Amino acid sequence: MIDCLFFINDFDYFYSHRFNLVNELCKNKKIAVACDTSKANKENLKKVLNLDIEIIHIKNMTNEGILGKAKQIRSYINQIRLKKPKNVFFVTLQSSFLGSIGSVFLKNTRILMIVPGLGPDFFLKHLKSKFRRIIYLFSMKYLGRNSSIIVQNKDDERLFKKVYKFKEVNLISGNGINTNEFPFEQRNNDLPSFLFLSRLIKSKGIYVFLKAASHFTKINKNIRFKIGGIYDKDNKDSVNIDEVLEICKKNNIQFIGEVKRNELKNIFHESDIFVLCSSREGLPQTALEAASTGMPLILSNVPGCKDCVKNNGKLFNFNNVPELIKCIETYCNDPSLLSVESLNSRNMILSQFEMKLISKEYLRIIN
Repeated sequence: MIDCLFFINDFDYFYSHRFNLVNELCKNKKIAVACDTSKANKENLKKVLNLDIEIIHIKNMTNEGILGKAKQIRSYINQIRLKKPKNVFFVTLQSSFLGSIGSVFLKNTRILMIVPGLGPDFFLKHLKSKFRRIIYLFSMKYLGRNSSIIVQNKDDERLFKKVYKFKEVNLISGNGINTNEFPFEQRNNDLPSFLFLSRLIKSKGIYVFLKAASHFTKINKNIRFKIGGIYDKDNKDSVNIDEVLEICKKNNIQFIGEVKRNELKNIFHESDIFVLCSSREGLPQTALEAASTGMPLILSNVPGCKDCVKNNGKLFNFNNVPELIKCIETYCNDPSLLSVESLNSRNMILSQFEMKLISKEYLRIIN
């Protein structure tokens, strides 16, 4: 019998965000992952198939309207009945919502809904968002049989416990960081360099970073700024890529584009300080991986991001370019700060976010 069955929309998201965690859990449990493999990176898929993780292909139909969502729920139910897992994990808010509906037709199956972050519908005030929010919460709270919620930051934990009144809410700080995959390298440059790496969407604050970076490159061309990430032309929140490339070219900002998983370590080691300007996060995985290599963090002071900064970086108010400029100036004016906070970043990962620590939290819930 399978101990845990994870439902994740697509294979590449699983590989970038959950693979290391699931691989660690496989040392103690029998794990299967149901995801859409149709667009999977073939090299990564082959790597996973050679391990003790069972990969089950199910088509991702969550973006195909009501009919597609209904078919998705049916595919969830079919796989659960077929595999008979002891624990079922639905990863992402939308999968948790659909899974909670499906759980109505399942008896004696333990459902764990992983909510790595809350979408805009939970904070926008217009009628359509309020309606979606009510539907999501009603389904997850009242339809989800034998279920519990897993969140990644303290703000979301408070929201589900105190505001939405969910009975069982577990706080687990992310997916775990493989510190061997992202080894430490002491940063101590006299003139630090800055890296912004995320999906190229507006809610990640890319234009805020570009404005701040442009301010410095006009003053001192020796200060290096890099920006990279995946561009998805079909995402409504995506940036105007031509505009971003033009800004980078005009202001001497290096655009590195999409970074493959096996290239991440080297990209981190080539820069000194990691910057992310998000409107909200569950817990920023890339920022934590950067911190593991010894990069101090400059992050927006929003849920998820602020959980990652103690004595290893700086926080600035979301969308506030002058505050971000002040944070960058701090490191340019005091290079000794870089060396201290570089070590603090690594120590924070080892003490709070390291893979074995996070896998123990999951095993505690599973058992």
